[in-house]
Amino acid sequence: GWTRAGGKARIAAILVPVLVVLAFPGILVARNIAANHVATVSTNLGITMMIGAGPTASGTYEPQWKGVPCDAPSTDPVIHDQQQTKCVISWYLHNPAQVVRLSLAKTAWFWSNWYGPVAKGTMARNPWLRIDPIKAMVTTQASYDLVFGLLGQIVSWAWILGGIAVLLLGVVGTWRMSGLERTLGIALSIIVIASWVISLGTIGDHRFRVPIMTASLLLQVVGWRFLWGRGSLPGVEARPRRLAGDARGEPVPAGSGMSAPRSPRAGAQLSKSARRKRR
Repeated sequence: GWTRAGGKARIAAILVPVLVVLAFPGILVARNIAANHVATVSTNLGITMMIGAGPTASGTYEPQWKGVPCDAPSTDPVIHDQQQTKCVISWYLHNPAQVVRLSLAKTAWFWSNWYGPVAKGTMARNPWLRIDPIKAMVTTQASYDLVFGLLGQIVSWAWILGGIAVLLLGVVGTWRMSGLERTLGIALSIIVIASWVISLGTIGDHRFRVPIMTASLLLQVVGWRFLWGRGSLPGVEARPRRLAGDARGEPVPAGSGMSAPRSPRAGAQLSKSARRKRR
């Protein structure tokens, strides 16, 4: 199994997927060098942050957006992008209440359904929508009212909040694992949380969830098992615990029946009690 693999195999199992993922930004940089003579992955960070900031922003993409006041006179695309980014960061620092409002909205849009009353995103060409069972059932006014009415909103919000809760349980569950499973779980958690945080700084869009779906779904599976096991993962070895009374500091496996060694004073007290009983 994975946990029995040698050290080199473990390193390769982690590094190979990471290198494959890192290759894609490199391809984008090469494309931009050839097309625009600019060595960057993208120069739309500033404008994307602008769309998701401001007192009138909804937290997701809007065709008509105002952004925040910004003096960005440079015609160089890289410098102009940096100027817009600084303006948005400055606005966030001076408007903490708006940051909270927009962060909650962007979180909801980031984890929203593909279709429904809470769905937010630029996924018009999403192939899943062609076979989405919820969209397929909306053929009459009555079915539309059912999906986009109060019941549909309750189900959608329950789906979003439940998915986030199970995901966080998966993060906790992987942290309690040992060996390669724990290392892999931490790596997946970093990928998912980093994408989530990036969305908080830009706009909430469920399209941004597509690249991390494999990682997020795996963490949610772990979360379900963690929930089903009431705080433990069936069939998964947990990290060894350290007992507070273990003077040597050696790990004692959970459920092994082993206890920490008693101190000499405690042993003497037990011996006196035993002698009294014999008398």
